[in-house]
Amino acid sequence: MNALLLDTNVLLDYHLADRPGHADAFALIDAALKNDYPLLVASHSLKDFWYIFWQSSKLHCQADGSASLEQASKIAKRMAWACTEQISHIATVVASDASDAWLAIKMQGTHDDYEDNLLVAAAMRAKPRLLVTNDQELIAHSPVATATPKDALAFLDFA
Repeated sequence: MNALLLDTNVLLDYHLADRPGHADAFALIDAALKNDYPLLVASHSLKDFWYIFWQSSKLHCQADGSASLEQASKIAKRMAWACTEQISHIATVVASDASDAWLAIKMQGTHDDYEDNLLVAAAMRAKPRLLVTNDQELIAHSPVATATPKDALAFLDFA
């Protein structure tokens, strides 16, 4: 299938401008959207994205001292919901079931990271052209075609 399955770290890089991978993630997703290239996201990645984005944004909201922890948490939570909804509009969610959990456990001998293995199981289910991540260990161990956002953009050559 001509699609890109985006890892949680790519979604975070896209939405959080202070992350080192922001420019590459933004360039890739922007190019995919402009070229009507399908994007996919694993269902478990959405919950991870929501939580990490919320926590990161909460720290940013209270960093300058103008918001209390409670205010910062409420603001960050609204932002996390809005960004998660935005992801659901630009990417198709790849569902998972018990077979994904089984496969993730069975892959531990090859790659000892359960969340990454769930992502690989989602890729095996959806059969995207590329799994896109900034996780170098996942790239090294993935049994499916996997690339960084920068390499994926060069590979697809949308220009």
